[in-house]
Amino acid sequence: MSGSRVVLCDDEQMVLEAMTLGVMVLGMDVVGSTTDPEVAVGMVRTHRPHVCVLDAGLPGTSGPQVAERMRQGSPDTMIVMLTAHATDDVWTAYDAGVLHAVINKTLDFASLQKAIGDLRDGARVVAGWRRLPHDRPDTPDLCVEPLTDREREVLAALVRGDGTTDIAATLDISSHTVRSHVQSVMRKLNVTTRAKATNVAVAHGLLEAS
Repeated sequence: MSGSRVVLCDDEQMVLEAMTLGVMVLGMDVVGSTTDPEVAVGMVRTHRPHVCVLDAGLPGTSGPQVAERMRQGSPDTMIVMLTAHATDDVWTAYDAGVLHAVINKTLDFASLQKAIGDLRDGARVVAGWRRLPHDRPDTPDLCVEPLTDREREVLAALVRGDGTTDIAATLDISSHTVRSHVQSVMRKLNVTTRAKATNVAVAHGLLEAS
């Protein structure tokens, strides 16, 4: 995501400075960095960055609440949440599409770099946690063209947050074949991005056992 704009928010100044340097190495433009969540919300509204990396454990508020305010001010910003304690409100925000990625804060910076790179392909990312989205809201039944077994495997991988390379390795197929399956899944679900495909899959329980 070279050239993309990013806002960073973490309550630890040293962590913030390290993230700033690391993100700049990726060629991204850090348009704002702060330890203050209120300031971060303002930065996102003003700059409308492609990505915001946000700490979940912020003083006086919760990361998911801040993320929701950011989404309201800049709906297209992809929000990456860093957390050492993935609480229910974090997963609720992830399931709702407020968060595009949930990264275990104890992982090294390479994991964050990879997550940001995977977002480029429309993937939703969970790193350092083993968990599938759940608790889908009540929604009307969805009529779609049936997915093949392979397409269901690919869709399940997208819901887990896997990128193209991970899916290819897991299913022992080429990256080109993965992309073909993803395009077919998106066509059948009548969506235009991987993120929307995962949202539809979760909301309508497309991967639940019949």
